[in-house]
Amino acid sequence: MGLVPGTLPVIAHAIQANYVAPILLLLMLILLGAIVGRLIAKRLGQPEVLGELLAGVAIGTLASFFYGTEMLMLRHGGEVSRIITTNLFQGVSMEQAARLVLSHEAFAAYGGRLVELLLTERGILFGIALIAIDVFSQLGMILLLFMVGLEFRIEELLETGATSMLVAIIGVILPFILGFYSTMLIMPGLSSHVYIFVGATFCATSIGITARVFKDLRKLKMAEAKVVMSAAVIDDILGLIVLAVVTGIIVTGSVRFSNVLWITVKSVLFLVITVLVGGRLVKPAPRMCAVLGRTNVKILYPFLILMFLSWLCEAVGLAMIVGAFTAGLIIKDEHFLAEECREFSEETVATIFTPLEAVFAPVFFVFMGLQVDVTAFTDVHIAGMAAILTMTAILGKLAAGLPLRKGSSRLIVGIGLIPRGEVGLIFASLGKSLGVLSATLFSVIVAVIILTTFTAPPALKWAIERRRRKPVNPPAEGPPPS
Repeated sequence: MGLVPGTLPVIAHAIQANYVAPILLLLMLILLGAIVGRLIAKRLGQPEVLGELLAGVAIGTLASFFYGTEMLMLRHGGEVSRIITTNLFQGVSMEQAARLVLSHEAFAAYGGRLVELLLTERGILFGIALIAIDVFSQLGMILLLFMVGLEFRIEELLETGATSMLVAIIGVILPFILGFYSTMLIMPGLSSHVYIFVGATFCATSIGITARVFKDLRKLKMAEAKVVMSAAVIDDILGLIVLAVVTGIIVTGSVRFSNVLWITVKSVLFLVITVLVGGRLVKPAPRMCAVLGRTNVKILYPFLILMFLSWLCEAVGLAMIVGAFTAGLIIKDEHFLAEECREFSEETVATIFTPLEAVFAPVFFVFMGLQVDVTAFTDVHIAGMAAILTMTAILGKLAAGLPLRKGSSRLIVGIGLIPRGEVGLIFASLGKSLGVLSATLFSVIVAVIILTTFTAPPALKWAIERRRRKPVNPPAEGPPPS
């Protein structure tokens, strides 16, 4: 094994060039698209996040006409990364690496174009820019979930514990069953591994979309919002367990109980230690930080905690956004009431972080929209299967709201869990890399993920407004007041 000498000069020369300028230009275009998309969505009475998603789709579709191969790099970022890694560290040419990573169908469709671009300075510079924008988008997602966490008290979420657990369990089991059997009906004769993996993909939930809608509508304090956020954290743990089981079945033909147990234990330990112990540990720390340097302690200390918990969550196998949400739960304004920390005592942590979130969170949603290939919907066969599976995916999550007691909106909770977003894309990409999902089925699953992601914001807004217009139950009749 060794590095491929022919590729290194291209990479070295690209790095020596001014690679920062393309990143800044791309970031500017994304933010401009987000602003325009939000304005249009607001004029149409839709959540702003929907405008950002659609702005990404519009920019990506337009760019495809002029920069088709570059957009292929964007939409197949995971595969491109594995091609480059294989090329550099397995001592094979870029074309051989592409043939090893991609299926025969995929290489015939777009592999050659990717190889040509990856062997040029232009391709390397574009790849660097994409990596940078991806980092900004992930930072935006982390900041959004941190801001959402600041809105909640741990006690408020614990109040919904039993209900949230039941909602999460139904929201994993039912979509899995429906995904399994609906795929079997419309695509009979495939391996059972295919149906299992589609079911696993349907279990996913992307809480970022829902959290943003609740936040934009200023409804984070709704009882239903608390249930959705708590259920999403539990759903992340259950999703990891399902993914571990399914991957074990496909790769080895069996499941190691020790792996499943370890994922469960470390996930529970992370949440318990962070929420119950972490809150007590972080309380005196701002005073110590202020002794070291009082300047901007109210933004630097929470940011340190946010970055650490996001990293720690990823290190133990959970999603970074769970760590970010947990950081928001344990950081409180009262931690900064000491004399040493009063430089920004008149401002809350949420107020200080709002500008950061306002810049970077839209990058995530526009970047998601950029990765949508609308040409997939021009294939009638793919569009038909996607429509059927999308209905199945929606029904599975809607049913998750059934355990709520009377008086709560089961519809809001169910819709809140519908988006698959980036979590679903991760599941689908893994299925493709394992060779379980064919190119056609992968396109269908991606279409389902897109449709569920784009359906949720307007549907959730409609459900919240419907709940607001619903008349309150009149009090029981009794004697008139004296």
